[in-house]
Amino acid sequence: MRQTATKRQATYRAGIDVGGTFTDVVIVDSSGTGLRILKTPSTRNQADGIVTGISAGSDDLGAFADISHGTTVATNILLEGNGASVGIVTTRGFRDTLEIGRCRRLIPGSIFNLKFVRPAPLAPRPFRFEIDERMGADGQVIEPLDTEGLGKLAAAIRAQGVQAIAVCFINSYLNSAHELQAKSVLEQALPDVFVCCSSEIVPQIREYERFSTASVNCYVAPVMARYMGSLAERLRSSGFRGNVLTMASSGGLLSADTVTAQPVRTILSGPAAAVNGAIYIGGLAGRNRLITYDMGGTSTDVCLIDRGEALIAGDTVVAGIPVSIPQVDIHSVGTGGGSIAWVNADASPQVGPRSAGADPGPISYGKGGTEITVTDANLLLGRLPERILDGAMTLAAGPVTAAFDKLAAQIKFSGRREDLAEGILRLAVVSMAGSVRKISIERGYDPRDFSIFAIGGAGPMHAAMVAEELEMREVIVPPMPGNISAFGHLVGNLRYDAMQSFHAPLTAFRALGGPRKFEVLARETRAKFEADGIAGRAIRVGYYADLRYAGQSYELTVPVTRPFAAERIAKDFTDLYKRRYGHDHKEAIEFTGLRVVCNVGRQVNIPLSADTGDAVAAAHGGRVYFGGRWHKAKVIRRARLPKRERLQGPVIIEEYGATTVVPPGWRVHVGAGGCLFLSRHTETKNARRR
Repeated sequence: MRQTATKRQATYRAGIDVGGTFTDVVIVDSSGTGLRILKTPSTRNQADGIVTGISAGSDDLGAFADISHGTTVATNILLEGNGASVGIVTTRGFRDTLEIGRCRRLIPGSIFNLKFVRPAPLAPRPFRFEIDERMGADGQVIEPLDTEGLGKLAAAIRAQGVQAIAVCFINSYLNSAHELQAKSVLEQALPDVFVCCSSEIVPQIREYERFSTASVNCYVAPVMARYMGSLAERLRSSGFRGNVLTMASSGGLLSADTVTAQPVRTILSGPAAAVNGAIYIGGLAGRNRLITYDMGGTSTDVCLIDRGEALIAGDTVVAGIPVSIPQVDIHSVGTGGGSIAWVNADASPQVGPRSAGADPGPISYGKGGTEITVTDANLLLGRLPERILDGAMTLAAGPVTAAFDKLAAQIKFSGRREDLAEGILRLAVVSMAGSVRKISIERGYDPRDFSIFAIGGAGPMHAAMVAEELEMREVIVPPMPGNISAFGHLVGNLRYDAMQSFHAPLTAFRALGGPRKFEVLARETRAKFEADGIAGRAIRVGYYADLRYAGQSYELTVPVTRPFAAERIAKDFTDLYKRRYGHDHKEAIEFTGLRVVCNVGRQVNIPLSADTGDAVAAAHGGRVYFGGRWHKAKVIRRARLPKRERLQGPVIIEEYGATTVVPPGWRVHVGAGGCLFLSRHTETKNARRR
């Protein structure tokens, strides 16, 4: 599959997703005549794996116009706790804001843990410094910034060996002048220390979340800067002269300079790209209401796409630490192909969240694994072929059978080992279906109005069972389902977000200059594209308002359109509130913030192939276990599927990197965009038609 490129040939673009086990690469040329899929082992220095992956597809990196990638660097730093030493400079009297926090536990499952210990702030108390200054709640200066005292603080910061400083002043979201002034002084006094302002990262109310997000940005920034520098150097030395773009948590692509200054925006980089790929291919398939179901080795990510747009959230919690940035609303559950089946204290079987990982992996990998996983259960039931990745890997069935017999004896299970395996898959499916409910039913959406978009190495294998659990009628499996995250980088837009707090009744929106504030935000955001050298291209501007009923503590973000009519804004907010909570209120509606999103689309001319492997085998018969008995099944390579014929399940469809399982009661055909469409042709009692 190796191909030599020269500058006289087509210009290439690459989309890259760095995972824990593999680095996925998708390469496309500007003529739209070729799409290349590659997988290389991930490396400790992610830059090495990226360059290795691209080099496997082309000998000339100078032929690439841009490289778009997702990275887990920022996330890994938070999870592993190996970031920079962080200090905070804050308004006198607010030194312990990070320590006080909120009166709730942010880590799932911790509420009933009597031994729970809250994660310590990223900036320990000796590294939190106070300075005299004060902005009022109206944004007016109450006390000027003590610049002389700030100079003295710089010496103390240097003595402590602090590597990054977050400037976090109270009410700076209304007036950032003091923060920016302090940043300038500190940068001059401490040229080797990274400095950022909370108002640059999160210019909105709630100082705890704002301070926390700024501290996270400082915690990951020095390491991210080294990574981006290493990646740029490795690419330059290999001949690359194009742009390096990075996926943001919001689903947009950021320049290298923005990522270096605000790396906190990449916390959910990888999963967001998969959603971009789903939106693009869903459009080709004629579906704009999707629930992405991305099942990998250790976890499953789900996201709701309504009318071609993913839901966006403003807050998340990573390693127990609040992070307030725009991000694709993705929910994860610790259930994947490597999730381990184990026995609870009451002798009942459980599945996950503990995983066998890639090493030693499932028992069937033959690398020393001893605990049964979801992958092993699928192999026992005939739903997973013994030879995967186009024959590059062979799974061992014998040890799996012995392990199931041992587990059955342990829990005194008198049935068939196949029934035990099917029960394990059932537990996994219930867990994953619960995750779908969280981003659909709990958001006011009926999942039966959507199609499951099955991606990831294990998603197509279990999607139909998840759909049955939720009474959904359709599953869509795109081409290259195991590489959708990498593909999503190629179809992502360049994006910048801007926000401003605006606390006012809806009735006073125009009188207080709300429309003008929207336009100012839009101009500032467009200017960022110009600074990146992107001018004169079509910029799509989206306007959003943070709204709530008077007296409430939290808000909903509602899209608004020009000319910003109050009646229309009120109706859209009320409709969203009723869908989310089932009722509305009579109280007055008020603004808490304004948001602007600017997108610049990139030219997309990407062919899709229904099969990415080299080996294409003819269809053959097989046996698969469903519903307590063995069934005859057709096993067929995806590229050999008939284009117009609907095949009745059970069918096992094989391709490089994924296996699609079509259960009894389902049928499958190849449709628009080269996608597989799985549909139910038998009804459960309460299922309704789409």
